[in-house]
Amino acid sequence: MRTMAVASATSSARVSAIAAPQAFLIWLVPLLYPVSLSAIFHSAELTRANVALGSAFLILTIGWSVAGPVAGWLTLNYLDGNGFDRSQNRLVVHGALLAAVSPPLFTGMRQISNAELMVPVWYLVTAFAAAAAFLPAPDSAVPASAAKFRRIHASSAIVLATFAVAHVFNHTLAIVSLETHTAVLRVLRLVYRQSLGETILDAAVAAQVCTGVTMVWKSYLRRATGLRNLQLVSGMYLAVFLVTHLFTVFTTRHRGIDTTFVWASSAPAGLLGKMASVPLLPRYSLAVLAVFVHLGCQARWNLTRVMSESAARKASYAVMAIGGMAAAVIALAACGVHLMK
Repeated sequence: MRTMAVASATSSARVSAIAAPQAFLIWLVPLLYPVSLSAIFHSAELTRANVALGSAFLILTIGWSVAGPVAGWLTLNYLDGNGFDRSQNRLVVHGALLAAVSPPLFTGMRQISNAELMVPVWYLVTAFAAAAAFLPAPDSAVPASAAKFRRIHASSAIVLATFAVAHVFNHTLAIVSLETHTAVLRVLRLVYRQSLGETILDAAVAAQVCTGVTMVWKSYLRRATGLRNLQLVSGMYLAVFLVTHLFTVFTTRHRGIDTTFVWASSAPAGLLGKMASVPLLPRYSLAVLAVFVHLGCQARWNLTRVMSESAARKASYAVMAIGGMAAAVIALAACGVHLMK
């Protein structure tokens, strides 16, 4: 009995403990994010003088720029796997979530901020995210309307997933040629560029973001599994991306510029051609991956109703793998790589 009491006390102390100091290193991701973008650009320039050395540095710097969501996910898993109470480690949790959304948040802010003030504003936002960890924690009780929120979220997800898959497929065709991409884009726009199509799509985005952020706000301090954390990180990334992407698209179209792949990739030079377009590479690449990761997580739970857990897990991994391959293909096309000139 005494042994059990000691074990229980030890377990209780472990649950309420503050995470190890190294967990706070997650804040280095948002703090160093602007530096990673500059490093990508200079690595791309280096390839002109030394292809082997420049390519090696380019791969490393791109990897650095897209590491935020992975680092955020691993940090949340560390807290949950070691029994740390998230409410007592909110500074670490906030750092993990900010790291996860750094690419779309940074580039989204660039659209509304003076270029010269961008970095100071970014660090101001980072400081605000850290300070928010010391404000009163949200009520994590499950609201009575949670089931309704999930239904709305699921319904809007069907609309967005249909559009996203078609949109991603269209973008992968840019690896063939920009003309191939544009030809398919014209066909797809016959549906989603109509008034009714755009209204449905915009409403689905609004519903998806609002319900998703609300559910995250109510649950982000609760302990979760690795799969739930993966869904949380990918969902947060997509929420920030969708809002900032729509803002950019609508303001660009208002200026009379057609938002094709040529515009998005700064063709023909590609996203590595100038420093101003470099931040778009991790932003877009991770967005494609986040779509399929988020779908894969949900597919795993849905498929367990009709097949074994093992089969459902393999199917979810397959969805995520497709997203990874699509992201890589689109990234190459966005950097100016095409099979046909």
